[in-house]
Amino acid sequence: MIQSNKKYLIISSIACFIVGISLWLLSGRINCLPSIISDSNSCLLVTRGSIATLDVDGIAVNSTIASLIQPFAVIVFVIGAAFLVTGLQMSEISTSCDILALPEELQENAKFDPKLESRQLWGKVFAGFCIFATSLGLIVLAFLIFQVVSKGSSRLNWDLFQLYPSRRPLESGYKAAILGSVAMLGYVLLLVIPLGVCSAIYLEEYAKKNWFSELIELNIYNLAGIPSIIYGLLGLGLFVRGLYSGRAVLVTGILTITLLILPPVIVISREAIRAVPQSIRQASYGVGATKWQTIRHHVLPSALPGILTAVIISTSRGIGETAPIVVLGAGTVLFDPKASPVNFGALFSGKIGDVFTDTLWSNDNFFSVLPNQIYEWVGDPKAEFQVLASAGIVVLLLLVLSMNLIAIFLRSRAR
Repeated sequence: MIQSNKKYLIISSIACFIVGISLWLLSGRINCLPSIISDSNSCLLVTRGSIATLDVDGIAVNSTIASLIQPFAVIVFVIGAAFLVTGLQMSEISTSCDILALPEELQENAKFDPKLESRQLWGKVFAGFCIFATSLGLIVLAFLIFQVVSKGSSRLNWDLFQLYPSRRPLESGYKAAILGSVAMLGYVLLLVIPLGVCSAIYLEEYAKKNWFSELIELNIYNLAGIPSIIYGLLGLGLFVRGLYSGRAVLVTGILTITLLILPPVIVISREAIRAVPQSIRQASYGVGATKWQTIRHHVLPSALPGILTAVIISTSRGIGETAPIVVLGAGTVLFDPKASPVNFGALFSGKIGDVFTDTLWSNDNFFSVLPNQIYEWVGDPKAEFQVLASAGIVVLLLLVLSMNLIAIFLRSRAR
């Protein structure tokens, strides 16, 4: 069987080489031949390396055809080389199998070279390359962090968290942006956790395996890989212009970031639920538990570390996104965002009509977040604002790292 496959592969490689050489020669031949394709007005005379225009209109196609044929010739060459290498490897495998099939008294005289030293050498080379690539990435990351911290260290003080943006760099801070980021983070978690986890449970445990469920899964996987700026355009059209008549308020940012991180949460949560052994489910069913009891008391606790990791890491990614917020039209604000969903003062005083006045849903609840404010100040020509932007990068970096550390802690505790 190996000999037959080897023969077919070598014959295929020779055929590919012949076809590739023929195509290459044909492309050169076509490029060398003059071509005059004309109509009633003008003509182009094309030869190798030169184009001469005559008095009538027309087009020359030889160079175009040659440029199209040559890449096909190269592809055929590569395929032939792959066939040849595979055939030679199968030849070595066949020789090794023949040697192993010899009687024991003849195996000692057979020339079988396992090439152990060569394989160990290549293994060490690959390990060294992996260490080099990892070290290079860490060195570049450490250099960037050091540069940002050293540049913004002069503004890393309490004034950074207590002052609002201003035209004067020394009187500017990130208070409004930090409060906006915290409010957005809280509401995004309130939306993502139930929607993402329940969707993952339904798709993995309850949904029937048919073409419709497969279509939903395919779309979720595709949505998880869409660039974030596309979600910004979606939020701009659906929430900003559709719900708030062109006003980029806090609710529009919350809903946009929720849509951004919801597909990854669903995908990773499904993988965590799928990783729970079927024996746990079968044992639960065996003692008379219902499907919901099995999911609640056995599947979810086992999948909890993966679900927590999915939620927190995806949320930390969403809270650091700049492109969707910029596309929505969020700008610099000089006041705290309204984060309360209900006006409790109006509720307790009996003014039911003002319950949603000056709340999260207000039309004037404009907002800013850390990534957007950093983006505004990075492009400012004043060097003081660029220093302030570096300090904001450090704060955002600490926020994201703290969320990742929380994910690691909760995952270790859940185990």
